Amino acid sequence: MFEALIPIYGRSGSTANPQAQNIHPVSSAFKPEELFGELEAEDLNWTCASGFVTETQTFYHLLDDGTFLMCQVIHSATGLV
Repeated sequence: MFEALIPIYGRSGSTANPQAQNIHPVSSAFKPEELFGELEAEDLNWTCASGFVTETQTFYHLLDDGTFLMCQVIHSATGLV
């Protein structure tokens, strides 16, 4: 049914390259010293856009005893445009 929307490898006219890399780590776009830093006040600001919006902020911390801590806060709101 959706065959026309999905390129099939080996089909005549397919432009997809089956050898192409399709996973690119975000870290490869930054220098090692730019991957993390101190938490600053503007990092905690919500966008608070009007209308229906969902925002997520995730924080990671490595504790002194080697424990890895992750905290994720999700805020959803429905408002008038």
